[in-house]
Amino acid sequence: MNNTPTIAKESENCPMMPDFVPAAESLSKPEFHCHFCGSSKLTPAFTFPDWLKRATQIYLCRECSCLIPCYDLDASRPAVLRLQTEFWEAQWPDLTIAEAERLAVDCAGIANYYAPWLKAEGGLLLEIGAGRGGLMEALRRQGFTVMGCEPAVRLAELARNAFGFDEKTLHLAEAEVFLKRLCIARQRAQAVFLWHVLEHIPEPYSLLRRVAGILNDGGFLIGQVPLLDRDYIYEAHLVFLNEPAFHHAALKCGFTVEQFNYDINNRFMGFVLKKAVARRSPFEIELPPII
Repeated sequence: MNNTPTIAKESENCPMMPDFVPAAESLSKPEFHCHFCGSSKLTPAFTFPDWLKRATQIYLCRECSCLIPCYDLDASRPAVLRLQTEFWEAQWPDLTIAEAERLAVDCAGIANYYAPWLKAEGGLLLEIGAGRGGLMEALRRQGFTVMGCEPAVRLAELARNAFGFDEKTLHLAEAEVFLKRLCIARQRAQAVFLWHVLEHIPEPYSLLRRVAGILNDGGFLIGQVPLLDRDYIYEAHLVFLNEPAFHHAALKCGFTVEQFNYDINNRFMGFVLKKAVARRSPFEIELPPII
């Protein structure tokens, strides 16, 4: 088991949780299913205290093996996007010059650790859910060409102001809209970062397939997610992933598993998935082009 260096990109470790309550209209009984693979094959696993020490029912998905906390929330995409943007804009309302520099320096540890997967010269690196831009800036300082997207208006503004990203480098857009733009422009990437993103997105398999489609052959999907821990059980975290869940997602979405690693101090799990090479059937016949 590899241990990643202790790195503090966007401080998912939340000892200073903001006084945030979701908008009342977003609360409703969910049609409960797995927020990762979409399966309805759920089994009550155990109860676990959340960050406010409230007992929370945790379900096991029998399809992908991830763990899902049962919150009384509307899990539709528009409601979840509103919840996430309001939550993180409350968490990070400002970013001083000193804080931005510290953030970029901290994120250099991420860039250094994953350097073996980023060595292709001239390859474009993408970050989906760039937050305040620290990881994009750390990668740019190491000479990489970077682009990213962030759906929260305030966070995108902070990143652009702190690091000078223009709107073509850091898009104010949801992930799927951003990837569609790249597809239309016929742009490809050597690696895509989903750094503390997958736990926030309902049913991200369609997103993962789009990521596979935008990657070069042999390209990598790199990210990190929180492990199940009391400090991380709050409404912005829809799901807790594990190695079996990533193996399931890789099989369904066009990847192979390259590596898992763990930041034990912060209770995070890192992952590297490689774009799978499409295998030609031995019975497939290549026809000449029609002139």
